[in-house]
Amino acid sequence: MQASWRTLVVVALIVWLPATSALPPPEVYDASPHDGLDFPVGWEDLAVEGAPGLTLRLLYPAMEEGEGASMAGNGPFPIVLFLPDEGEDAASYDLVSAALVRRGHAVAVPDEVPPDARGVSVLLDRLADVNGGDGSVNGAQGGLSMRWLIGGHGSGAMSALELSAGWDVSERGHLAPDAMFGLGLDDDGTLVDEGRPSEVAESMTWEGQRVALLITGSVDDIAPVGDNVLPLLNGDLRLGLHAMTLLGANHHQWQDETGFFEFGDGDATITQDEQISIAATHIVGLLDLTTKGDIDAFPVAFNRAADGMTLSDPDAYLDEDLLHARLLRFDLQRPEAFSSHGVGGHVDFVADVGLWNGANISAEGMATSVECRILGTSIQATGTMNDAGEATCTLDPSALEPGPFSVQLRVHVEGVPAYAEVPLLRSNGALMPVLPLPLLTLEQGGQTTLDASTLATDPDGTEVRFTAASSVGPEASRFSTSIIDGGQRVVVFDASDEDWEGQGLLNVSLEAVGDTRPLVLEIDVVMEPVDNPVEVVATPSTLVMKEDDEMRTINVSSFVIDPEGAPLVVSLQGSTNVTVGPVHILVEGDLLQVTPLRDAYGSRMLEVSVGDGTTEPVVLEVPVVVEGVDDPLRWNITSLVIELEEDTPTTLDLSTLGWDPDGVPVTFALRDVQQDQSLAALDMVGTTLNVAPLAHAYGTLGLTVRMASSNESLDMFAQIVVAAVEDAGSLRSVAATTSTGAQLDVRWTVVDPDDLTNVSFVATVVDGSGSPLTLVGSVTCGPPLLDSMGSSPAWAVTCDGVWDLAEVRLDALLLRVVEQRPDLSEPPTYVQALEVGGAPAPTDSDASSSSSTTPLLVGAGVVVVVLLLGGLLQRGGDGPVIRQEPAPAPKGLLERAAEKQS
Repeated sequence: MQASWRTLVVVALIVWLPATSALPPPEVYDASPHDGLDFPVGWEDLAVEGAPGLTLRLLYPAMEEGEGASMAGNGPFPIVLFLPDEGEDAASYDLVSAALVRRGHAVAVPDEVPPDARGVSVLLDRLADVNGGDGSVNGAQGGLSMRWLIGGHGSGAMSALELSAGWDVSERGHLAPDAMFGLGLDDDGTLVDEGRPSEVAESMTWEGQRVALLITGSVDDIAPVGDNVLPLLNGDLRLGLHAMTLLGANHHQWQDETGFFEFGDGDATITQDEQISIAATHIVGLLDLTTKGDIDAFPVAFNRAADGMTLSDPDAYLDEDLLHARLLRFDLQRPEAFSSHGVGGHVDFVADVGLWNGANISAEGMATSVECRILGTSIQATGTMNDAGEATCTLDPSALEPGPFSVQLRVHVEGVPAYAEVPLLRSNGALMPVLPLPLLTLEQGGQTTLDASTLATDPDGTEVRFTAASSVGPEASRFSTSIIDGGQRVVVFDASDEDWEGQGLLNVSLEAVGDTRPLVLEIDVVMEPVDNPVEVVATPSTLVMKEDDEMRTINVSSFVIDPEGAPLVVSLQGSTNVTVGPVHILVEGDLLQVTPLRDAYGSRMLEVSVGDGTTEPVVLEVPVVVEGVDDPLRWNITSLVIELEEDTPTTLDLSTLGWDPDGVPVTFALRDVQQDQSLAALDMVGTTLNVAPLAHAYGTLGLTVRMASSNESLDMFAQIVVAAVEDAGSLRSVAATTSTGAQLDVRWTVVDPDDLTNVSFVATVVDGSGSPLTLVGSVTCGPPLLDSMGSSPAWAVTCDGVWDLAEVRLDALLLRVVEQRPDLSEPPTYVQALEVGGAPAPTDSDASSSSSTTPLLVGAGVVVVVLLLGGLLQRGGDGPVIRQEPAPAPKGLLERAAEKQS
């Protein structure tokens, strides 16, 4: 008698979960919670085909406020089918509807309440036409979600609750509503009969997430919460219900206006805006939770301001029973259902839990709780939920008398509940062996473990345990046993003092909890050879080397051996070619070739992985010390050439060119500067050399750069090469006179920043027709006559020339001077219009075309354009030459610089 009530047999499993042991498939949500600015509200009154005279007002998120506005493109938007109170029409609920539309939902309000579910389908068909782009609402194609929720006011709320039940998808052609809500639910006796749910209400069934939010004003005298809502909540509707009694709200403020004949309501103590705003906040939360899969909306919808397990709202009284809501994907895997036999002992619950949007539970960092209990008793326990969303809980019913009882599993995820109840019956039965019995194997020198649950099962479901285990037979001495974990497992050891292969026999005795009838079994045990791991037989001594030393070799096989003689597999950091600290290691078989790195020193412990290729490797630690030596200073180049252009300063950080390998600070200095001091200014600032060429100077200078530390120095020859750059010159003090009227005397000065030594000049004078004048004698040049400028003779030259004026007009003469340099293929050319002293005054026509005396300089490679009276002149010979060519390469300048240096 005692044993018979200490085990359990499951005889029935009647719960609302699916029969399969897998989570229901996740829901597909095509809309997301709206977290931006409120949408403008657009609306359109739609005629409904098949319902003559019926108007369906559709309010929707729009691009702008007003009738006929284009639907916003942020959809699709879930649909709320809102049923009006008796005597009201579609236009009576614009305020409530707008509060939901602004947060990303479409609201459809018919003039009349559909008589049945088929009538609801007709309304949904009309909305499907709008979504299909029938043109009745601008921009609505694809803008409506086929996920929907039904709600209503007054008698419309009662109809919404009734019509949400018994939904047949195959018959209606639309998904069941995800949830329902009611404002001031007013029952006419259909759902509540004498203070309790009617037979009609108790016979209703719901699909989907099976949850309803009912909000009633505390001063609603037309449909008081105690008469119309709480009886449904206290009954067993198999529907999760959450009831809010909103403080200060009445019945009529849910609709836009109160008619003249609408009376009998209580006086509201909050405004209509407050009443609608508070309700809309919770309804939007319900919509986001059920039509968009947002679990974060659960506390808003169901008044969990503080935490998921505590109901609280300063604006309302709260009542709820969410036992039958399906707000989580939930599948109870154990205990399973049995008809004539079952399991007993401890009741182990295992359930898979997930979110309807397919997300994992614990991996999201959500707060979870798991509880299981025996209903009608104080026996309960706390369970856990793992990262895969599997909830487990274990009950011990040993204190119960034999007979039927019920157990319950409760799971909460961020306060969102899921429940399952299972009826059970206590019974008893003998252990049954699990056939065929397993063959137990262990390796030489090793051990193996055998679980009692793999040898026998208890039909009552109680835990099976070992009570005895021993080795028997001729080879009994080669094995030893030990029972562990309170009898759940037995460990079998190799007790032989030599390598032995063969078979023995194990005798075990098992019992179930609360049962005194043992089950005795014999298990075959086989000893197999083993691949032993490598063994460390010696400890390497410290390898001491000097910086920049020669390679040294370490034989790993001197310290590690494989018992089976297999070749060693050696690596460091997973590689056979690696740098560790101050050394580089190359692995060749079981040899380590250790080479100090250049200029590196220090100590490091080499962690060498050694194995046989099949078993777990060992780590051999080899200490290595590289002693430092005093290294000489070092340049990373053999000589230094700094090249720059004329008039262009530069800097160079000498610390990038040389260093002390031992890290000793060094300084840099300039010595033996071989130069004409007119070439460049040199300045050392720390390790930076500043080179500033003097104006218009170019050439080459040599010097020595000295790097020094505290006890040594190292010199390197350096050159600074300043490349010449062509500078722009000009004509100055151009004077033209006639003394006898037959000859023209012209004097001019060329000023050029470049050296004019050994430079010759070719001068040409042309008249207004472009014809050259005849040069009398030759052009002579000498020291400049520009004393006020203080120019050096090397940079300025004054020249004189005489030309024959035979019948030449003096009002359009042009001087062209070519500066001939042997190192330039395109010499600089200067052009100047001449004003002749003593010449006759020009006529009116001549004055209008006289040329400017402003000097024109045309450098090498630049186009010379001379605008004369007769137009653009282009002649060969000694006349002006108009060129359009690219600038010459710098080769000529460099040659000129080399010649000057030589």
